[in-house]
Amino acid sequence: MDNLLKNYVKYVSLNILGMVSIAICIFIDTYFISKALGVEGLTALNLAIPIYSTLNGIGLMLGVGGGARYASLKAGKRQQEANKVFTTALITGMVIAAIWMSIGLLFAKPIASAFGAEGQVLIMTTGCLQILLFLCPGLILSNTLAGFMRNDEKPRLAMISTIILSVLNVVFDYLFIFILDLGMGGAALATSLASICSLLFLLACWWSNKTNLSWVRGIGSLKRVKEICETGAPALIGELSSAIVMTAFNLIILNLKGNVGVAAFGIVANLSFIVIAIFTGISQGMQPLISLYYGQNKKKPLRTIFQYSLLTVTGFAVLTYGISFFFTDTLTSIFNQEQDLTLATLANEGVKLYFIGFLFVGFNVISTTFLSITGHVRMGLTLSLLRGGVLIVPLVMIFANLWGIVGVWLSYPVAELLIMIISSYYLVGLLKPQGSV
Repeated sequence: MDNLLKNYVKYVSLNILGMVSIAICIFIDTYFISKALGVEGLTALNLAIPIYSTLNGIGLMLGVGGGARYASLKAGKRQQEANKVFTTALITGMVIAAIWMSIGLLFAKPIASAFGAEGQVLIMTTGCLQILLFLCPGLILSNTLAGFMRNDEKPRLAMISTIILSVLNVVFDYLFIFILDLGMGGAALATSLASICSLLFLLACWWSNKTNLSWVRGIGSLKRVKEICETGAPALIGELSSAIVMTAFNLIILNLKGNVGVAAFGIVANLSFIVIAIFTGISQGMQPLISLYYGQNKKKPLRTIFQYSLLTVTGFAVLTYGISFFFTDTLTSIFNQEQDLTLATLANEGVKLYFIGFLFVGFNVISTTFLSITGHVRMGLTLSLLRGGVLIVPLVMIFANLWGIVGVWLSYPVAELLIMIISSYYLVGLLKPQGSV
């Protein structure tokens, strides 16, 4: 049991460090944009983030879903079959990246317009999306490779790759936004080039035989692609939920409070990314261990890992909500470089109400991952879809109509609470000692 706890701490701590470094990078990104471009820049960033979340989610889906299948097959001494999964995931990532590159070249402006961008904000958002989509292979494939390396017992390499992405993103941000004065396009270029550097590091590790991952000949079957995508769907939907929620919130808040309201939500959302990154890190950290013990049909360690994860997310949830509640003014003022009173009021209210959802969202993140990895794909997918907009979008529309901007902020914690109740009902029976996993 001591060894189990040691492995859990190792995997989770490395993944939290990697994910938090990305969230801090987004945090600094937002600060730079707010300082250089003001409210319009914050608005454009907030409108572009859903596309970033989608691309990130695709990479996570292939990395988590493919990595989980790889780990289970490897645990069953089926290395050749495991490498076929690895090859299939990479090919799939390349094909999807090519499609998104084409979308970026042809439809960046219509997408920005559909998200509610107008005038100068439309120009900023369009330029950002064109660069982000054209250079998307870096983001998609780096996430895919990192997921496989975690499941190949190389979590340190995956963590280093995310730190490379984060550090270079900050460096490139400063260079492109302040030194070269490239505006929103500079921010997108910084993120894209940093993800390409992260991918190059992972490829160098792979090519230098630091892993057991091998490319095998033959095009992956559609059945294998389906298995990878089904297993990794919660990771994608988790990211898509951010994109869908942000898009819905942006449009509703734009109608209620205009660009200043969208900028306020941008502050709330960017602060929340750090906490969500911690929960995602815990989920990704436990996933290789869950896949390993599931592949070996060891039920007791599965329950123990889940219990460790539950205690971890609960501790972080209480801590982060306490910090955000008592230091709201300090946190939001970082992004309010123009000292806009309306922006400050909306953002402060949003943090205190929206962040209540942290008390529930961590449980939902680890529950969907656990269910999907242990063969309960349909239930995991159902919970993911509920989190991905099926529940939150109707709620935010109803609550906004009833209580205005306060209703918008409250819709998120209410949705996550309802999902936690549903998942708890299912997991209570599953995690009993006599239950099957």
